Amino acid sequence: MVDNKTFTLKIVTVSKPLFEGEAVELHAKGTDGQMVILAHHTPFITRVEKSTLRVLDDQGEMHEYPIISGILEVANNKAVVLCSAGE
Repeated sequence: MVDNKTFTLKIVTVSKPLFEGEAVELHAKGTDGQMVILAHHTPFITRVEKSTLRVLDDQGEMHEYPIISGILEVANNKAVVLCSAGE
């Protein structure tokens, strides 16, 4: 279900994609602290710190992905996290 409240999200590591689909929220820890990405967010690029990425998908399910570090880019109602997966 793609609508005004969702954005396209990809979370990928060197070895495999962790999440690809529509999301309502992405919770991540950036260099300046905790952030929440929503649909139509202002474009930016930032480093993501060691943490657990939390994704609320378009079906209302929360997914969690531990990461060691990464880069987050947000633009044109899309977000991409390139990261090293944690445990």
